[in-house]
Amino acid sequence: MRIRLITAAIMVTGILAACSSGGSSDSGIPTVEQAAAVMGATSVHPYGPAKGGASAYADAMWHGKSVTIATFATKELEDGWLNLAGIATPVMYRGNLFAAILNPPEGS
Repeated sequence: MRIRLITAAIMVTGILAACSSGGSSDSGIPTVEQAAAVMGATSVHPYGPAKGGASAYADAMWHGKSVTIATFATKELEDGWLNLAGIATPVMYRGNLFAAILNPPEGS
């Protein structure tokens, strides 16, 4: 029983470390710059710290609209983030381990 608890603690620590990293191509997690390039977004401005299961965040422009790009370590984290974020704002783009949501208009 004690070994199971230790193993579970190690796994949780590893997941939290992966979720809090800035994201890199070496880890398989796309950077926000890579995600922006794939979707054709411009004016990319990374910010952090990432929360809610995302590995990294950036604001960017996509087809004339202000969006937030988020990257993820796993599809499950992406799904969970989109389920919450998609309630408040439209999902504009979904890629492989990244997504973009519409930012609210300034002043709202």
